[in-house]
Amino acid sequence: MRDVHHPRAVFPLCLGLLGLLAAGCPTADDDDTTAEDPWVAEQADLPGAALSIWGTRSDDLWVVGTGGDVDEPMVLHRSGTTWDQLDTGQAGEAWWVVGDGEGALWVVGSAGLVLRTEDDGATFTKIATTTNATLFGAWVAPSGRLYTVGGVVFSSDEGPILLSVDGDVATEVTLPAGLSNNENLFKVWGSADDDIWVISDMGTVLHFNGTAWSSVVLPDNPRLVTVHGSGPTDVVIVGGLSRTTIFQRDGMAWDDVSPPGGQPLNGVFVKADGAGFAAGFGNFMMQRTSGTWTSTDGPMTINSDWHGAWIDEAGAPWVVGGDLTVLTDGVVARRETP
Repeated sequence: MRDVHHPRAVFPLCLGLLGLLAAGCPTADDDDTTAEDPWVAEQADLPGAALSIWGTRSDDLWVVGTGGDVDEPMVLHRSGTTWDQLDTGQAGEAWWVVGDGEGALWVVGSAGLVLRTEDDGATFTKIATTTNATLFGAWVAPSGRLYTVGGVVFSSDEGPILLSVDGDVATEVTLPAGLSNNENLFKVWGSADDDIWVISDMGTVLHFNGTAWSSVVLPDNPRLVTVHGSGPTDVVIVGGLSRTTIFQRDGMAWDDVSPPGGQPLNGVFVKADGAGFAAGFGNFMMQRTSGTWTSTDGPMTINSDWHGAWIDEAGAPWVVGGDLTVLTDGVVARRETP
């Protein structure tokens, strides 16, 4: 177990010698003041990108990602206010983390990686899988069964994949007909064992009703990245290729609530009370209040592409990301509550 540093943003009052000579530093009597950034970098300059965040509370928080130049999953655990980096004993990249809220935690990633820990990361059990696909997302059902999805980007050799993991046994789920072999399943989320949603990068939405899987393709085949919700009548999908894409389901149909512009979104989280937060490329963020999505300011002192989002017990959003083109320069940030 390795301790991880706690960088904090620094807010200089004057930047550069020329600025000092020309205007001097502002004083308490000056009218122009520098607004304090409400965002705090809990972790920064991590060697690999931070790709997923999950927790029960802000003092029991998990972040996973890539190891940078080191071929091993990055797994960070925040206990209280202390961050530790955990050794899984495995190679590859970690793309998603999820728990059951009762002590069991799963990490999934490259080359069919599925890990489970039930002792806060002291030991990890590797679940055998028969796929070489990257598992991009996972969700654990109330029954304890894990669902994880993935594919191989820019390759048709593997095709989209959905695994069901019961105990230590992983089984490949037969997908509905019509999916492209070039399609990647990116995320999975459900409200119950008989209400599970899976999305793809080609606009496909799969649904399991407890008996069978069905599929629909959303208009214009949008790139869908993450799905999350607060219950069966409140499910949100985000994504986009050149602009923001947001779909919401009220229990009956998918409603396109995408704004006219904005950057593509990668991560979304919806609380039980309906509050939502989403983040994506170019430091772009949106939040949902009273059912309506609006853009919101990202960090002023942290410029990153965000991949995952989470909201803590106080309603404060957390985001994780980095340089998503080369999967380096990981960041974990949170917005402080007023």
